[in-house]
Amino acid sequence: MKKIVMSILIIVFLITGQAFANNNIKEKEKQLTISDISDLSVVGISFINLIFVVAFYFNDQRNKIKDKKTEYNFFWYKDYVIKDAVLIIEEHISNCCSIIEDCKKNKKKKTSVEQYGVFLKENIMKRFTESNTQTKKRISELLNIIDGNISIDIIKEFIEIQDIFTITVQNVEGDLDELYNKISQKKIVLLNKLYKYGLENIL
Repeated sequence: MKKIVMSILIIVFLITGQAFANNNIKEKEKQLTISDISDLSVVGISFINLIFVVAFYFNDQRNKIKDKKTEYNFFWYKDYVIKDAVLIIEEHISNCCSIIEDCKKNKKKKTSVEQYGVFLKENIMKRFTESNTQTKKRISELLNIIDGNISIDIIKEFIEIQDIFTITVQNVEGDLDELYNKISQKKIVLLNKLYKYGLENIL
């Protein structure tokens, strides 16, 4: 019985309180003046300004994090990737030029076409293919350090080196001096591709 009475009293209190609150709101609505409306406008504008300030702050923080990541990647690219890549490319071009010199020496011996074919298969092409493949692989591994993938342009250069080398040395009448010059020039081309890679993917 006590619980029922208490429940009824609480309900009556809530209803009475709600009615009183509604009456107060109505009274206050009647008392709204131009000054009150102006104050509300100021509060609203201040709130909107606060939203813009907070949004600007978080956007600025995101940009700073992005800049730090770019700076960090550039540091690794400049001090590790590029330096090692230059040495790797120089080593490959040097290997290719050395192989071409061996071809020249063999041709001076005036060996038969059959003997030259065996020499190419068992010596020249084996050495060149290994050097070209390993160089491409090593550069790719370097770029993986900064979560990068070897670009299509760089891959195309290695394919072109293989094509001009293979076509020239397999041709008995092939101009090995011209091949030597073309391969030597590929060093600059490959380094230029790596430079552009840094501009497009790091900065």
